[in-house]
Amino acid sequence: MLLKANKMQQQYFVVLELPDGSDFINNTTHCPVDYWIKAAQAIEQGKAKMISRRQDTGVCEDLRKYLQHIKTFTTFILVTLPLCIDQSNNTIFEQASQYIANPVTKIVVDGAENFQLVALEA
Repeated sequence: MLLKANKMQQQYFVVLELPDGSDFINNTTHCPVDYWIKAAQAIEQGKAKMISRRQDTGVCEDLRKYLQHIKTFTTFILVTLPLCIDQSNNTIFEQASQYIANPVTKIVVDGAENFQLVALEA
C-alpha cells in the first residue's frame, strides 16, 4: 500500500530556464509563431535548466536566489505539472515540453532588465 501512495501524482510548480540565445528572448506582444515550439524542443532535448520544482509557491524564492547570478537576459517558464515525487528530470522535461508546445495563455508574471518569468497555461 505504501508503494502506491508514493506513485500518486500531485501538482508541482516547475520553473525552467530556457537556453541562452536570441531564439528565446521573448516579447509576448510580438512572439514569433514558432517560439513556443522551439522552446518545447529545447526543453525536450534537455537544453533547459530546471531552477525549481516544488508543491508550494517557494519556486519564486528559488528563482530570486538564482537571479542573483544572471548576467544576460534570460527567459524563465513557470508551469504546473502533475508529477510523482520520484520522477526524473528527463521525464519532467518531456512532460513540460508537451505542455508548452501550444500554450493557451502566456502571461509575463515578473520581469526586470535581466529576466522575464512567463507563466503558461495549456
